[in-house]
Amino acid sequence: MVAAIQMAQKGKRLRNGENISFLYINAEHRNPFRRVVPAEIMDKKHRYYDREKYVELVLDAAETILGVFGFKRSSLGYGCRPKSYVEQLVLDEKREFLEELED
Repeated sequence: MVAAIQMAQKGKRLRNGENISFLYINAEHRNPFRRVVPAEIMDKKHRYYDREKYVELVLDAAETILGVFGFKRSSLGYGCRPKSYVEQLVLDEKREFLEELED
């Protein structure tokens, strides 16, 4: 939705149901308009992408497809994906606490 709004703001005409290719640039940003950029309006200033988001997407797909064979993202050293926003907050607090202990 945000990518469609961004394209409309740049004067691109869209049809109902039209697919829009986009790139995640900062999936965790507070402002949704700073999370993605439509591929069609990318320019030289958009040289970066959100690697962590793409790793998460690949791991989600791998777990979905290979899970029946016992594959888990933890086998590659990645933690389990949080199930909810609250679970993510708890994980963040634990991570901060552990970082404080290390200092």
